[in-house]
Amino acid sequence: MQRFILRRILWNIPVLILITVVTFGMMQIVPGGPFTAGSSGRPIPPEIRANMMAKYGLDKPVWQQYLNYMGRLLLHFDFGPSLRRPGRTVNQMLFGGNFLVDVLREHLRDEFGTAASSMTFAETPSLFDSKALVVKTNGEPVAYIYITWSDRFEAVKRFLTLAPVMVSAQVGLVSIALALIIGIPLGIISALKQNTWIDYIAMFISMLGVSIPNFILGIVLILVFALWLELLPTYGWGESWKQVVMPAVTLGTGGMAFIARLTRASMLEVIRADYIRTARAKGLVERVVPWDVPSATEVVEAQERVSAWEGVS
Repeated sequence: MQRFILRRILWNIPVLILITVVTFGMMQIVPGGPFTAGSSGRPIPPEIRANMMAKYGLDKPVWQQYLNYMGRLLLHFDFGPSLRRPGRTVNQMLFGGNFLVDVLREHLRDEFGTAASSMTFAETPSLFDSKALVVKTNGEPVAYIYITWSDRFEAVKRFLTLAPVMVSAQVGLVSIALALIIGIPLGIISALKQNTWIDYIAMFISMLGVSIPNFILGIVLILVFALWLELLPTYGWGESWKQVVMPAVTLGTGGMAFIARLTRASMLEVIRADYIRTARAKGLVERVVPWDVPSATEVVEAQERVSAWEGVS
């Protein structure tokens, strides 16, 4: 098992490198560039364009641009500046600001009051530092501020709850959980009540979940639960569990519908199998047949189909 996992990990390395090469090459082949035209749509003067290309290293050969990009990515985990949002880096867009700096600035405001607005740090503090030098904007040292474990925990807590990439991950995990919790029982009940009104309603719900685009469903949820019923908030994050309900339902509805239909098809196939008939003939309790015997096999079969495994299915 360990060899299998290690082999799969090692095989992923050249695949990821190939993906970066192909993606980087495609961006070079596409006509135009980030400085072909300004934000107003007018062409950028050649002199300004040349300076901007030199600033971002885009005047160098393609192979050197690729090596510089991979070097920043692998050695410093730096995705570079954002060309869509000037003044911000891709790292800031993904991970937010430096939450440890925010925590330490709060300590400075508590200690120095309004004078803290004219203070900064000589070097950006990290979680591994024990203290940070506070200086004025003119570079004059003020004092050292010590970084405690509570400061580190608070910074990590804010990152896990407020960083953009973590917010997306939390919404994704909740939507997956909703899709599984609702989709699997819905598919099982639909299979057990095949060709009844329960089956028709369940499959109609699944069809709607697959057919309705996410942005349409999101607008409908906002209109109904936020504007009309006033039960859920329309914005914000991290203050209440209600803020995750509508985004998670919007993202999880399509997956729920897919899982329900796949579970129903797998369940029907399994309960009609010969070994189920044999189990019934040998006196197996009927209530055990749909819930215990097929449950493991149909879930495995569904997983094999989704993952394209060469299993029994």
